[in-house]
Amino acid sequence: MTTPHTTGKYFLFSRSEGEIFLGRAIDETLDGRLPLEGKSFCITSQGTFAAKPFRTRIDIAETDIPHRIEHPDAIDEAEALLTRSVTIVHRTNFPLLFRWFQAGKAAPAARTPVVVANPFAHIFRGFETNAELFRRALFAAPQVRSTRELDRLTELEGDLVIELGKVTNDVAVRFNAIVAGDVELTGFFEQLGAGGITVTNGGVGGWTFAMARLFEAKSWARGRGKVHLVRDVNTLAKEGIGRMNDVLLEHAGALDTLITETFAQFGIEAETWGEISPFATYTMPMPGRSLQESAEPEVPLGASAI
Repeated sequence: MTTPHTTGKYFLFSRSEGEIFLGRAIDETLDGRLPLEGKSFCITSQGTFAAKPFRTRIDIAETDIPHRIEHPDAIDEAEALLTRSVTIVHRTNFPLLFRWFQAGKAAPAARTPVVVANPFAHIFRGFETNAELFRRALFAAPQVRSTRELDRLTELEGDLVIELGKVTNDVAVRFNAIVAGDVELTGFFEQLGAGGITVTNGGVGGWTFAMARLFEAKSWARGRGKVHLVRDVNTLAKEGIGRMNDVLLEHAGALDTLITETFAQFGIEAETWGEISPFATYTMPMPGRSLQESAEPEVPLGASAI
């Protein structure tokens, strides 16, 4: 259902990153979303608000309840901010909006860090555990008089770490290229730094942190209606997850074959950790629907089971 009489009106909205967005409605509310075009403002160390240099279009969810500006003097201030080359908002030049900016800045709760779990870590630990149990079984078997099997095991362990690192590094380089292609996204990550991201369940060569950065970029792009960025990040994450899954599958299978053949050759009876537990899907922790389902369906970032 369309809600009339919103086009051309001015709204204030508190962003999740602690920003204040001032925008003009460029269309009516449709399907629970209000399209706005305007500027973002961040508080400075001097207590004023600095405007970001780029105009941005965002779609505000109806549940977010932006503040509609109705005071005539405040409307004049909003028009001046959006039509003139104004970079700083302080109490003397924009008294009404400055007060509302302050109220909006204090309203949102503190930014919640992104916590990213890593399902690959469970499989990786399973590989390491099986490899260690296999090594101990060989040490304890007097009939094993060669280092050939131990050498093969060490080579397999090292190769797994190298291959996982290669996938992570490639994802990082390609992601940096995506970030560099969008000036606003670059600025967002410069402000974010390494804060706001908490990595859990092991790093696996930096993979978890890399996925956390992709999640931040996808969340940022989605909030600003940048469908192409959401699509690019989705594609990169899906390819990276598939490659990680393939590397783990290949090395887990090679380790299982090595253990089975060696135990049969030397008549060793021992138990390993067991079958490495598979997972069916791995989805970036991004709740909600896609920006534009007809053009950009939510891509399930799945990986085949190991």
